[in-house]
Amino acid sequence: MMVRSCNVLSVVLVGVLFSGVKDTTVKLGKKKIIIALVATCGMIIFKVFDLNTSGSTINTETVGIILILASLMADGFLPDFQAVIKTVYKPPAIVMLEMVNKWATIICLIFTFLTGHILPIINFIITHDKLVIDLILIGVLSAAGQFFVYYLCNVFKQHIVPLIVGTRKIFTVALSIIYYGHDISIPQILGLLIVLGISLYEFFAESQVKK
Repeated sequence: MMVRSCNVLSVVLVGVLFSGVKDTTVKLGKKKIIIALVATCGMIIFKVFDLNTSGSTINTETVGIILILASLMADGFLPDFQAVIKTVYKPPAIVMLEMVNKWATIICLIFTFLTGHILPIINFIITHDKLVIDLILIGVLSAAGQFFVYYLCNVFKQHIVPLIVGTRKIFTVALSIIYYGHDISIPQILGLLIVLGISLYEFFAESQVKK
């Protein structure tokens, strides 16, 4: 969760150093690296000082590190690629939502068919008919959430969405800690406030630029 939440740094580094965006109004300035570093530090503080995992033993494998680094690289280049598409073709949010989900559905169907999982999935849904209601609700809520994500992609620069998503992840964990009565440390609260503060600052700063 910590590493995936820090993808805002990889997004900004790609946007500053390796961007394919030609439109100067969309390109990220070098000052955005400071914003990303502050947000990343807040996320790391939140995770490192987690009282609920401080005594646990964690095994780290080289393959896992390679995969997570590859994931961060992909996270870095994807928003920049979306920014190129936005400036060249100017697709509305609903079109981006439609195309991404169309190809995701096709790929998932092919994968489940090739791995032999499609029939067990269908049989499970048939034998647990109440699951259909949950699947429909998840689909509707996911589509609504994605629409707002692609709307933000169209309106703001490419680092805003990872910043908001990272903040949302930390709030999810914090709410889970509060709801289930887990301990939360003072440094964790500080990390949460750092991420929230820098996210609000950058969001309103970009809003003023748009105006």
